[in-house]
Amino acid sequence: MMGQDISDEIDDEETKRGLSKVLSHKYQNFKRAAQIMAALSKFGFGKLGPSKKQIKEMGMDPDAPPDIKDLTEAVRFRLMLQNLGPTFVKLGQMLSTRPDLIDDEFALELENLRDRVPPDPPEIIMATIESELGKPVDEVFDDFPDVPIAAASIGQVFKAKIKGTDEWVAVKVQRANIFKIIRADIAVLKDMMAFLSRAFSSIENLNLSGAVDEFGVMIMRELDYTLEARNIKRLNENMDEIQGVRVPDLHMELSSSRVLTMEFIDGVSLDKLGTEGAPDVDPKALVSPLVGAVMKQIFIDGFFHADPHHGNLFVDRNGVVVFIDVGAMGYLESHLKGEVTEFYMALMKGDEEKAAYSIVEICGHSLGDVNISRLAHDLRDYMDFLQMQRDGYAIDGGINQKAVTILLKNGLHPPSSWVLLERAMLQLEGVILTLNPATDYLEVAQESIGMIAQQKLTPRTKDQPLQALLTARAYVEFLRDLPTRADRLMTKLETDQLTVKVDIPLMEDFKKTVRRAGLMVSISLLTLAMVLGSVNAGEWYIGPILGIQFTLGVILLFWLISMWLINRWM
Repeated sequence: MMGQDISDEIDDEETKRGLSKVLSHKYQNFKRAAQIMAALSKFGFGKLGPSKKQIKEMGMDPDAPPDIKDLTEAVRFRLMLQNLGPTFVKLGQMLSTRPDLIDDEFALELENLRDRVPPDPPEIIMATIESELGKPVDEVFDDFPDVPIAAASIGQVFKAKIKGTDEWVAVKVQRANIFKIIRADIAVLKDMMAFLSRAFSSIENLNLSGAVDEFGVMIMRELDYTLEARNIKRLNENMDEIQGVRVPDLHMELSSSRVLTMEFIDGVSLDKLGTEGAPDVDPKALVSPLVGAVMKQIFIDGFFHADPHHGNLFVDRNGVVVFIDVGAMGYLESHLKGEVTEFYMALMKGDEEKAAYSIVEICGHSLGDVNISRLAHDLRDYMDFLQMQRDGYAIDGGINQKAVTILLKNGLHPPSSWVLLERAMLQLEGVILTLNPATDYLEVAQESIGMIAQQKLTPRTKDQPLQALLTARAYVEFLRDLPTRADRLMTKLETDQLTVKVDIPLMEDFKKTVRRAGLMVSISLLTLAMVLGSVNAGEWYIGPILGIQFTLGVILLFWLISMWLINRWM
């Protein structure tokens, strides 16, 4: 991790040449590799150069500019990523959600990354829209502006009116050549991570190459606006049952892989409530529908907004919360949803032991590999820390204050989907407490999960409302009693008080058949041995009076009588 002492002897010949050599000899685009190396040097990381004994610590490059030297290492790292452009900005934003890969200091600093950059020139924007939609801009939109309402590293958003209508839409247009730039940067990043992993043993267990691969998949998905369009459609369908929340309407006929057209939201982000021009809405009234929506996304649908901060949550003129920027979504596989639900419900109820068992299952480890008692103790510390924060105590810099670091300390490696989920839950709590500081987040979350579960368990029948109510009530009561019943069962099992009796009516007949078959085989083998012995012995064995035919007859008679007795008496 950043900031650690590193002192490794390098045996790999390629690694000895240093990062600059590793990069420069592999790429036709030497200019980009040179830009990366220049940024490393400028911001104080130029010691990643060739030497027999690589850097002992990521200290300040003596050639770094004076105004950089006074900044902390985390700030310099953020500025370097920002200086390198969209790929590295997105990488930094991803790393800010992965405290299992970088130190807390760096994770917190990377949350300040901003990717606001100047937009493409108007002529390039127009050319992109015409190329993607197959028509000139003035045949599709009225009043299309030259200046976007927002510009980021991958795309820019314009407010326009659909041709011949009064409907205003938000048109997101991807930057020119951004695909080639990002693809080349990812290739450079892969070699950088491979170099660092070979050079420094202190980070080789972090699976940096795997993190870059994961990042590459994520950002390539973000570059395909048709995937975001599908996310909008799916999330809209999932949110249809929740009152007070929604997703912008999509104009699929005016969208492509590089252009996305959707409803323009006439409203403000949640952090702008109360400002001039904002809708006249009571922030407290937004808490319940917002929590209910996110709980459903996570625990029922397994398809959730991965970044629900204030800026991605709008309120329209009708007081409805609108989820925007759904390019980055989190997914929970079916087998994980149950364990994730049990984990968070255990945390909410203060049951650290049950939470420990659930998180081990989530991480895919066996119980024998983990000290459950120690893990449960750490989770209790974590729950106490969260509760003290909610009670208004300012605590920072202590141990067991992040779930991810607790898991790593106990040898557990959570899946990336769970890391995204944990971050989304913490972001949601921050938003909720901003809307209403007096909110008991845990209580609201529990109520939301319970209501959603009850709705799911209720039969969809209109002609039998009483039966539907009774059925739902029975399900809820069963679920309420199930933990108690399971606990009693496990207690009896652990104290050897549980007796399991298996009574199969046909078992006795089966056992008799097996015994009979065994005896028959044994008698048959004995008879065969006698026959072979008689043949080989000839007259010398049976005497001069009795012939061999007589002897064989006696043996066969013995066999027949034995088979008859076995079948009659057994």
